[in-house]
Amino acid sequence: MKKGNALNCLRTLLAAVFVFLITTTGYLGQSISFGSDWTSTPQEWIPYIEKKPWTEPWTGLNIGIKGTKGTKGTYSYGTEKKVFNIKSKSWDTNFKKDSFYFLYKPMKGDGQITARIINISNEKQVPRAGLMIRSDLTDSSSFVMTSISSGGLTEMHRRLKTGEICETTETPFNTPCWLKLVKRGNIFYSFCSEDGCKWKIIGTEVVDMKKEVYIGIALASRLIKYECSITVSDVAVRPVEKVDIVDDPEQAEITGTLKNVYDIERVYDVEYGKVGNTILKLNIVRPKVKLRKPMPVIVWIHGGAWVGGDKNDNMGRLTTFAQKGYFCVSVGYRLANRTTVFPAQIEDCKCAIRYLRAKAKDYNIDPEKIGVWGHSAGGHIAGIIGATNGVKELDGNGGWSSYSSDVQAACVWSGTPDLRGITAKRGDAICTMLGERPQDNLKKAEMASPVAHITKDDPPFLLMYGKKDPIVPFQSGSYYYDCLKQSGVNVTLEFVDDAGHELYRQSCYQKVLEFFDGMK
Repeated sequence: MKKGNALNCLRTLLAAVFVFLITTTGYLGQSISFGSDWTSTPQEWIPYIEKKPWTEPWTGLNIGIKGTKGTKGTYSYGTEKKVFNIKSKSWDTNFKKDSFYFLYKPMKGDGQITARIINISNEKQVPRAGLMIRSDLTDSSSFVMTSISSGGLTEMHRRLKTGEICETTETPFNTPCWLKLVKRGNIFYSFCSEDGCKWKIIGTEVVDMKKEVYIGIALASRLIKYECSITVSDVAVRPVEKVDIVDDPEQAEITGTLKNVYDIERVYDVEYGKVGNTILKLNIVRPKVKLRKPMPVIVWIHGGAWVGGDKNDNMGRLTTFAQKGYFCVSVGYRLANRTTVFPAQIEDCKCAIRYLRAKAKDYNIDPEKIGVWGHSAGGHIAGIIGATNGVKELDGNGGWSSYSSDVQAACVWSGTPDLRGITAKRGDAICTMLGERPQDNLKKAEMASPVAHITKDDPPFLLMYGKKDPIVPFQSGSYYYDCLKQSGVNVTLEFVDDAGHELYRQSCYQKVLEFFDGMK
């Protein structure tokens, strides 16, 4: 055969293969779209799929506690109705190590899994069941999960780093329902749906995983001595497809956060101060790219009744804000004990704010746009910081004394507004924080009460409380609001009707984002 003819034959063959791929898969070179506002051209993102998981067999695995009293699970598949029945006796996927049953396939690259959850049954506990993408098959692996419980909540549940505590974003929903979990690079998206056509977004997250991941169905009974079961149909593992997002005002706002987002990075254990022999550290969540304009700052303060919690907890809640161009930090502060009492926690967080101002040029942040946000005990601390701009007595001696610890906005989630009038028992967390019972030192209780510091010059406040909070009654929010309003402070109060002490809702994050956008 002549050289020219051979070349023409090769060209014809390649063209035929190309047409075959387009017409049969509809995938090569397609535009990936998640609703009308969420699109990516092939030039921006080319799907990488080395191993097609939809052709792989399913494998069942008990992950976690071994032995006769360890994690147990089984699955069966009904070929006639194409339904999976899965059972498990296990703990949960909520701590530093997991205990659950996993029905999975290996996957390299990007993809999605969709399924209809028909029923969840349990004996004594509220199980956690849903779709999972996992970095590896060890019990401490990073993962992302779209889950639902018989308690009527759908969740985006995840562990950002190996061995870390898990965190959750939730929204009310009941079975039967459809769930979807999507992986695009290191970005994950969780959805739920009533009909498998129109989808409601639960949350987004950025998690760095290994090249090969594991995708499938996860089930945990959340109490190892009791068995739970789940019935699942219409399970499909596929390339990333268009997602038609449900059309309602709340979802429109949330979907808007998916547009024009930045990839992010997390930096752990940055030293920001020192008190005696104690080194103070914070974590950073920020856009990977350097932005042209200095970034506004959100300072997150974790909860834990002043005696517990960690700056690594719930780092995922800062993802949405960093994706939208905020420089976010999670502050580690001295926890209360016999020798570390109020106002140590306030002093440390104010020191972190001064550190950020001192490093504003290095971090490309705007020193005049720093907001503080905290939950529970962290909300209490954030409230005091927001109401004590210019109060040097609470600055402490952690460092950076020539810089201001003032903030331009304060968001309080489930925070106690007033310690005066509280009668506590020795050993209570509030006594550990104060170093004594509040009723025994009214002056100190007043100093530790956010509302006692309010003046007309305070920055804007956003208060958010769950109507079903068993720890800090939602009426505390009304009292807090009245105190701020009567002093002439710009304040917004939001109640979440079906929430308790935790406010891990994408809709709540959206309200916080809109509030801090007021600093821009």
